[in-house]
Amino acid sequence: MKLSLLLPLCLLGASLLFAPLESLADGLVAVDANPPAAPAPPTTPWSVVGAWACTHPDWTGTVQIAADGTFSNQDSTGHWTLTASHDRVILVLAWNGWPTETVTMISPDEFRAPVRGQGQEGEFTMHRIPAPDAAPAPAAFETRRWQQGDAPIRLIRKEEGFCALTMVTGHFEGAGEMVRVYVADDGYWYLGGDSHQEGVAAECIVVRYRGR
Repeated sequence: MKLSLLLPLCLLGASLLFAPLESLADGLVAVDANPPAAPAPPTTPWSVVGAWACTHPDWTGTVQIAADGTFSNQDSTGHWTLTASHDRVILVLAWNGWPTETVTMISPDEFRAPVRGQGQEGEFTMHRIPAPDAAPAPAAFETRRWQQGDAPIRLIRKEEGFCALTMVTGHFEGAGEMVRVYVADDGYWYLGGDSHQEGVAAECIVVRYRGR
């Protein structure tokens, strides 16, 4: 009697043990235990190349450091190298005709070191001069036309770009005929003119800065 009861239980256990895996996994969501790391944001590499405002016991001015390993100021030139000492970055300036000098990085935009000038001691400091912002590049233009009898044509705000005459035609005689592009008191460029003769007209180009 006991054997007959155990046999169905064993068969039931076996059916569960050998059930297809996909049927047991229905409704489960796979989770990656090691998801890929997010890409690191791009960084701008640091460089000593550029213009530096310098103060020295013997002179004050700008040192221009070039990518080819040379540098110059208003009076001399030389070669530069970077090294390190006690976990600090050291800029070595080997002047042509002057003694070699070293300055220690205080920040990515500042170097500093005590030096002896001509008969006096002081500090040699270098501060990076930020590169000037690039001027907005012209991106679009159009041509506008005015002829006598028309009211002045309002073009664009002066902050948006600039305008220039490209063509003038008609009968000009004395001081009674005139065409021009100009910025009025409201801050806009205008194309207009005046004439007491016939056929006076003008065209101008309107150039808009990029992003305006």
